[in-house]
Amino acid sequence: MEERNNDNVLEEMPVSSPEITQETGTPKKGQLKIIIPVAIVAVLLLVLLGIAAAAGLFGGKKKLLINAVANVFNQSAEAMGEVWAFDEYRDMFAGEKLSMEADFSLGEGVELAMDISRNEDISGASIDVGYYGSSLFQADLYADKEEILIGAPALTETVFYVDRESLDEDMEWFIKEYGLDDEVAGILRSYNEESRKNAEVYEELGQAVGKLTGAFAEMYDEMKVEKADSRNLKVDGEGRSCKGYTLTISDEQLIRLLDVVSETYESNEIFQLYVDSLLASGFGYVSQEEFRKDYDPGELLSDLADRIGEKQEDAVITFYVYRRNLAYLKAEFWEGISVEWNVYGGNFPLENMKLVMTDGYETNVYSREGSLEGSLYKAGYQMDYDGSEMEVRLEYDMEKGDLELRISAGYGLYTLDYLLEGEIDRTVPGSELTLSIDTFEMNDTELLAGDITFSDEAGEITKPEGERRNIMRMTQADWYKILFEIAGNLYSFGG
Repeated sequence: MEERNNDNVLEEMPVSSPEITQETGTPKKGQLKIIIPVAIVAVLLLVLLGIAAAAGLFGGKKKLLINAVANVFNQSAEAMGEVWAFDEYRDMFAGEKLSMEADFSLGEGVELAMDISRNEDISGASIDVGYYGSSLFQADLYADKEEILIGAPALTETVFYVDRESLDEDMEWFIKEYGLDDEVAGILRSYNEESRKNAEVYEELGQAVGKLTGAFAEMYDEMKVEKADSRNLKVDGEGRSCKGYTLTISDEQLIRLLDVVSETYESNEIFQLYVDSLLASGFGYVSQEEFRKDYDPGELLSDLADRIGEKQEDAVITFYVYRRNLAYLKAEFWEGISVEWNVYGGNFPLENMKLVMTDGYETNVYSREGSLEGSLYKAGYQMDYDGSEMEVRLEYDMEKGDLELRISAGYGLYTLDYLLEGEIDRTVPGSELTLSIDTFEMNDTELLAGDITFSDEAGEITKPEGERRNIMRMTQADWYKILFEIAGNLYSFGG
């Protein structure tokens, strides 16, 4: 990996952003009606940009800009691959067989052992909690396409199971039996829906991606790219003369694109599921069902298209390129939404960078700085978002395997500090990998220490034995009976 001058690489560039006040710092429900459709389109633009570029749908200046962005990610990924050197383990983690064994000390004599195995379509796991060498609790899990089994033989003879074939009916019975409120019921239904649709996801999602890629390719074909004045920017620690380009997306192109995205959302169930899931978690909802009570993304996309048509506003993206790599990007959209990205470089393009995003109401800042000194790799990340701050510091010795990770997260007066120290040992290159944790601390209090080993060998996976009970069809009387059994076994153990 070529080493470059990295001094003063994080010199800040002027960033324009609206002032954030108490009145405008937190998006209200009405504001989210603007943010949600823009977020959908922005993420899709990035994903489908890569798909269209890989398919060779661009030429001329557009190809130059697309390649400049792609080079930044490709070169950075290649450099990071050299640092961590995990390529030889790629087949192990992607293979049909994989196991993980973990042994931890949790302090005060408490021990935790876990074994997880995967063998094609069958998975198994066991957990054992001990105290000064004696087992306190042991549980086993088995899962395949048809069922999930959970057993805890020291506590109860009952083996709890979930029947995946009848899960829809069982879940509705469970919701009715226990009178669950809409919020909890919505969470259960959402998880079940995601699991149930997993087998169909690739085919139907592929149809959505194909349709959207075609629409994006048509839009990109019509976009205007013009040269802009050159600009002197900080790249690889020095001032560089960078070529400028301006890309304009007209309001008509945006409206057509929004119409296709909206129609795809309404007609493709899997695409809708993915969008709802991402938005619900991103905006703090406990389930997709709860999110959909407040918002209909398809309708919001159509509303945004109408607003763009009324205002006739174009989206403008400015690029600056140095030696075929992106050095700076600023995208200005609608309703005060903008993205500003400084790629400062170093040993690789994304080693030092700063990203500033504003949605018209608040500004989020993400920055990264890094260096490589001999075999010691250092990286730091800083995030400032929604009144919270987070800082991550990493040091890794590529030759010795020594690892140190520090995380500090704060919101107002509250701060959490985490420290992990350990080593990465390639015990059997390509087949076995061990992470030794010397200490994992929170606010100077040790939480655990121990080893985690990954291997491409999977042990025998067996089903827990006992009286099987469908956990989704158990009444309160059933639960009381089992709880009395557990209490008796615990009392016997204590005696």
